[in-house]
Amino acid sequence: PSTQVINGNFCYSASFVKSKWSTAFTYNYNRIENLSGTTLYMGPGVTIGRSFAKNLLRLSVSNIFNQAYTNQKVTALVLNERASLAFTPKVDKKYGKPSLSLSAMYTNKFKTVVQKSAFSEFTGMVNLNYSF
Repeated sequence: PSTQVINGNFCYSASFVKSKWSTAFTYNYNRIENLSGTTLYMGPGVTIGRSFAKNLLRLSVSNIFNQAYTNQKVTALVLNERASLAFTPKVDKKYGKPSLSLSAMYTNKFKTVVQKSAFSEFTGMVNLNYSF
């Protein structure tokens, strides 16, 4: 039995230094073919971010919409919405660089022929990082 996998990801990003805005457009494509059929997972995404307070704070928001198909039947429709706020203080890099971020993600999986009921999920995270 053979399995064929095709995976592709595309991203175009732009940063506008003077205004401190950035944006990115993404698209992912995954296809698996084997004896049981074909599975396809794909979708677009967009991210927008901006730095504030002399680049000490960075706010980012993004939306990603993915679709999954199995043997040409829609098996999943998923919308992910994310927001994050990161704080990176200016410190003497001789001893490392700390940062703190807060993130929130809301996932909404819609009802399909295969997925009989819709559901939503919220995930929040706090990250403390120290790099040296």
